[in-house]
Amino acid sequence: MSPADYLDIFRHPDILVVLATAPTGFGHLRVTQALKNGLPEHQSVPVLGLSHSSLQFLHRLTSRHVMLRAFFEFFQNNPGAEEVFTRTYRSYLSVSASDTYRALSRLVLSRRRHPRTIILVCTHFSLAHEAAAVKTRLLREYNCRLIISVTVTDDSPQRIWAVPGADFIFVPSLKTKVLLDKYLQRFSPPRPLVIISPYPVAPGLTVPLSAARYTARVHQLQPHTPSPLNILLPVSGAAVQLSYFRDLISGLNAADNHHLTIISRQSPATASFLSWCRTVPGIEVISHLQDLETVIAYEHALTRSVFSLEITKPSEQSFKALLTPHQRGGVILLFTRPVGRQEYDNLDFLRRHRLLPDAADARILNDLCRHNSTSRMDASFYRRAQNWRCLMLPDTGSLAARAITCFKNASVLSSMANFTGFLNHPELRGDGVRIFWQQLSGHIQKIIQNGSARP
Repeated sequence: MSPADYLDIFRHPDILVVLATAPTGFGHLRVTQALKNGLPEHQSVPVLGLSHSSLQFLHRLTSRHVMLRAFFEFFQNNPGAEEVFTRTYRSYLSVSASDTYRALSRLVLSRRRHPRTIILVCTHFSLAHEAAAVKTRLLREYNCRLIISVTVTDDSPQRIWAVPGADFIFVPSLKTKVLLDKYLQRFSPPRPLVIISPYPVAPGLTVPLSAARYTARVHQLQPHTPSPLNILLPVSGAAVQLSYFRDLISGLNAADNHHLTIISRQSPATASFLSWCRTVPGIEVISHLQDLETVIAYEHALTRSVFSLEITKPSEQSFKALLTPHQRGGVILLFTRPVGRQEYDNLDFLRRHRLLPDAADARILNDLCRHNSTSRMDASFYRRAQNWRCLMLPDTGSLAARAITCFKNASVLSSMANFTGFLNHPELRGDGVRIFWQQLSGHIQKIIQNGSARP
């Protein structure tokens, strides 16, 4: 099926494609933007949920407050507690879906030719549960079928992502599919179809680098080179780990020979940190008031400059490991401590696919960072490093700064830049956005051909 063929169905005048997300960190917005960019540039695609302030407040509160974060992670990591949370929150969303119904109704009524099918692509579970609760009403009142597709934005099979009333749930791995399928068996048919699809990395990040830009990236990573490391540091939407970043930046500044670009939302939580960053030599600060503007600025920064490293949490940013150093977004990822079960699950995905050092190699790297020991860094170690796309940083900012210098001087980073390729596995694809729309198109066409929906 050619690109024009599989996208045709989304341009049909009787079909309306709508994206739905929530401002609970940048991850959901990044995936929403990535999927939107996979459709034709001129196609108008409404986005619901960008102004859901209560979800945004709750996310930031549980991310920043130590006790609340521990409480929330308890519910994530204990099956009994998770089930209580999932049932309670799913019920709440189902009975508080009036805003979502009104938003969908307005979209139907705003079209001169009312759509007969709405394809709602959700990158957050909240609006997916709400939309599932109003499917029947929308069909009854407007003769408009609602097809709900959910994209899970981490490789994390948390039960709240199992939306019984959805039609499709897209997940990045077989592991997550198996666990969500098993959980969904407790619900009556029809159940959503859980589909494995490579993670949807922003298409703009998959663009191949020119030979000159690739050489510039590699040269930054060579040991003892005069070229400064060009490092990208996106501050999370919840503005966590800011004291860690202060210590890391201070350590890097002492080491010199780097340029750091900070990308952050401008908010009361980040104001002091960003103000301090602007006083530090070798730092560029890019900040915006709105989440979506901040997400777009991140991709623009990678378009404008050649970065070799990115310091980030193992959030959905982890899946840039599916890109190679020859691609615009193919920076080496340096991870800070994970926050929440989903980030531990993302690290597990990377380790399963040998994109992150295993426990034995992690100990070798720890010896390098703490004791400057290279005794176990033999030829086989450097061959394994050519398979990696990311590394873990120490838990303190000052040690993290030292680690970056050690990684460079010991040729770990230059070995990673000489990336030998991915394992032969369908989950390891950088064109996940194209594959998502292609898969969804095929399933929608089957629904229409079977007569259960007709454009």
